[in-house]
Amino acid sequence: MSGDHNMKDSFDCPRCGHCCPERTWVGLTDEEIEQGCKESWVTEQAWQSAVWWAEAKLKEKNHG
Repeated sequence: MSGDHNMKDSFDCPRCGHCCPERTWVGLTDEEIEQGCKESWVTEQAWQSAVWWAEAKLKEKNHG
């Protein structure tokens, strides 16, 4: 049947409730992180720490 998903690569989506294909993690690029630091008022060290923390939290929430 066309449109069938491989069940091991699918999960029950908490947003829509359907069985959705698993999506690949896409993080920020180094350039995006650098640009955000330039636009921020915090120190570079604080910015890098916040980026690291946020990415780790998002990975945890999205990949169990």
